[in-house]
Amino acid sequence: MNRTWSLTRRTNLLAVLVLLLAAALFSTSSTQATSEFVRIDGTAFTLNGASFYYAGANTYYLIYKSNFMVNDVLDSAQAMGMKVIRTWG
Repeated sequence: MNRTWSLTRRTNLLAVLVLLLAAALFSTSSTQATSEFVRIDGTAFTLNGASFYYAGANTYYLIYKSNFMVNDVLDSAQAMGMKVIRTWG
């Protein structure tokens, strides 16, 4: 696999995950419209109106680290079956 493509894919995946979480956190809609975005319902996450549970991690430090470390963290998370990584900065 091409290393540049792999890095681009991981960067895009991280960006999508961050955007999904931001959409869930800042959603003000009270309707239960069917959507491919995770939403907040009280203190729970929902996806398409159903409860959304996930294995994930908080990686506040990730945006300040080298590409090597980002790749290592994402590879480890994938190996553990994690589907969500939250970062901020």
